[in-house]
Amino acid sequence: MRIEETNIPDIDKNNIDESKVKLFNLLIKEIKPLLDENHIKKMENINSLKIQYKEKREKVINSKLSLEKLVSTYNIKKKTKKLLDKISELNSSSLIHDGLLKREITILLKVIDTLDSNKLDYHLYEITKIAKKRFLK
Repeated sequence: MRIEETNIPDIDKNNIDESKVKLFNLLIKEIKPLLDENHIKKMENINSLKIQYKEKREKVINSKLSLEKLVSTYNIKKKTKKLLDKISELNSSSLIHDGLLKREITILLKVIDTLDSNKLDYHLYEITKIAKKRFLK
């Protein structure tokens, strides 16, 4: 690139540095509004994206919690079904007619819907153990 000297009246030949600063200031004055508008638009876009991200993240967290509840409920229902199948097996084999066992199973059947997973596991284990003892005799 070659620089050619011209007789442009807006450059002061005596103080070239000062002229450069003046030209730079004029240039900045013209460009600054454009930069400000773009910057404002980008910041608005960034803020809207942040809000969308937060909303979607909350939605995902809520969905995750509801799915965890559904899985937990499904596991409890599955264990309840297993327990009821074992009780039905005991009943069909006429092993449930023992007085104490009959009372325990009656109470268990009344509260089976309110039991948590650990208690269902315990009762399932106990019923299986009773069935094994009765069948071995």
